[in-house]
Amino acid sequence: MEEIIQELIALGKVYGEKETYENQDIIQKIYTTLTPFFEKEFEQAISKEQFLIPEDYKGFLLTLGGRTIELGGNYGTAFFNAETVIANTEHWGGVGDSVKEVWLNIGEYSDKHWYFLCCDSTSTSYGKIVDGYDATPWMGYNFLDFEANSILPFLLNTIKDYDR
Repeated sequence: MEEIIQELIALGKVYGEKETYENQDIIQKIYTTLTPFFEKEFEQAISKEQFLIPEDYKGFLLTLGGRTIELGGNYGTAFFNAETVIANTEHWGGVGDSVKEVWLNIGEYSDKHWYFLCCDSTSTSYGKIVDGYDATPWMGYNFLDFEANSILPFLLNTIKDYDR
């Protein structure tokens, strides 16, 4: 994962400092912050088994540390650090209520495109990444474009798109 992040950094800009998150503290912070948020939004309990961040994305966040990577300047692609994932998920989590699944806002592209990762193990979309153009997964799947089955192919496709 470090090699992929270094390729992304070489293609773009980095914001923030590389912090070392020991014992997956930042992953636990995502769970402890967003579990009550989703429970309030969905008006139902969210179990540890249901809210499950895919292992490859955990690895990405832990390697990324406190950094956010931006490719292509203004209106380019950005991959958020964990703090921004939490803040943006809380921001967008209340937009739409037709789908009650756990998704994280992991990045953005252009003016109104947001990338979301499904972290709901009860969903058929678990682990998948989608692009919502002025839309969130909670508004329904008709508003989303499928991007990848997991973070690794998504990152590799992004590198391929920008490495021209």
